[in-house]
Amino acid sequence: MVEVQEDKNGTYFLNSKEICSLDILDKFIKSGIDALKIEGRAKTPYYLATVTRAYRKAIDKYYELSSKQVSKKEYDNTINELYKELNLIQNRGYSHGFLLGKDKYEQEYNAAAFKPPVLFIGTILEIKNKKSKIKNMVSLRDDIYLVEVKNKFKVGEKVEIVTPDKIYKTKVLKIKNKNGKELDEILTPQERVWVSFDLKEKTPEGSIIRKKK
Repeated sequence: MVEVQEDKNGTYFLNSKEICSLDILDKFIKSGIDALKIEGRAKTPYYLATVTRAYRKAIDKYYELSSKQVSKKEYDNTINELYKELNLIQNRGYSHGFLLGKDKYEQEYNAAAFKPPVLFIGTILEIKNKKSKIKNMVSLRDDIYLVEVKNKFKVGEKVEIVTPDKIYKTKVLKIKNKNGKELDEILTPQERVWVSFDLKEKTPEGSIIRKKK
């Protein structure tokens, strides 16, 4: 018997925690499983990129451990850091569900979901060299980035660009619309703008951009 509770926002009786298996991937691999399904329906590109990146890195690190390229301590540290990344996406808390048996199933009764401390602000669609003929665009670095906007950001704001391999901490130097007009801030979701960042390395197309709330 479970007591059902309700607050001003409703009840979360059927609000199960999300399955996360980062720390038991070794059991899957040893059992012969060679593919994992990532839940992606109705999820944002930021969610998909973050989760896929975490599992890819965890799997690669496991094979480095099995070939003795890294220590068990380094492997465990990597898994812990990847868990921190998963807490930067909206979630209902994490659990193994029924993966290890029927006694670890967990519900989240207090909230519909935990709000992450970062905001997904855009996706990099294209990269051009500063010498390209984009009207009035002068970059302080070598490249300018065509960004599809998801949430507002402004010039001077500190952001992070998340790539499959690295996370770059940088800031927005300039924003210009498709007509070359310089903007202090971009507010319209789905709009595409050219942005220059304080970067010394090229980041790949498809990288995602986030900022702290």
